[in-house]
Amino acid sequence: MSEATPEDRETIKRCIEEGRVEFAGDIALFSAPDGPAEVSSVECWGKNKRNDGGFVVNWIKPGCGFGQLTFYLRDGKLRCQNETMGPQFCKEVMSALIDFTELEDQR
Repeated sequence: MSEATPEDRETIKRCIEEGRVEFAGDIALFSAPDGPAEVSSVECWGKNKRNDGGFVVNWIKPGCGFGQLTFYLRDGKLRCQNETMGPQFCKEVMSALIDFTELEDQR
């Protein structure tokens, strides 16, 4: 991603002032200080034509945005569609998944 030029910034400012810009989602989430990832929901599914079942973890992260980690079984392997987020971020979301989960056997 390249840095916006002063001309680019003026064009964006003018478009906002003219009401020609809409934001999908919560803009405060992107402009907030960095914070820990949180899980907002989890959805599961069974075997279908594309894979042998799986689940999706919907996440939010202040200063970053929102997205999904989609885990599924195919050819006997657990796979993850990670929306270009790296392994460390995926681990952070999985840690947040444990916080989101009601553990039945607490120690």
